[in-house]
Amino acid sequence: MNKSKIAILMAGGINLVTALIHTFLGQSDLVKPLTGSELSQQIITELTSVWHMATIILFVTSFTLLRIGRAMVNKRSYPILELIALLYLLFSLSFIVMSILRGVFAPQWILLLPIAILSYTGVKLNQKNSIYEN
Repeated sequence: MNKSKIAILMAGGINLVTALIHTFLGQSDLVKPLTGSELSQQIITELTSVWHMATIILFVTSFTLLRIGRAMVNKRSYPILELIALLYLLFSLSFIVMSILRGVFAPQWILLLPIAILSYTGVKLNQKNSIYEN
């Protein structure tokens, strides 16, 4: 198995673990207290919907990374992998910036940033291997 596929499969594996942590631990730590709060039902509904949007993104990108990693990585998959890398970089930065601004450590970026780095690395390694194979 080449290094490109390994990087992408590692990204997919970390992503799946992150999705499971988000779904099971985050639901009890963040969503349940939110739904029991005194915020308006409109705000609770919208924040809970955003939570479920994040859940969908985590599982869909996990599936995508694992599927690409198991298949033949090629030029057609580069834009998808680069988009996932960019999304996860931006997700990571949002947690880092908000941690700094709020003075609270939000550790989510510790799992999100490696997904970005490994996805992008998988593309670059594949491009490098393609140059030498032609």
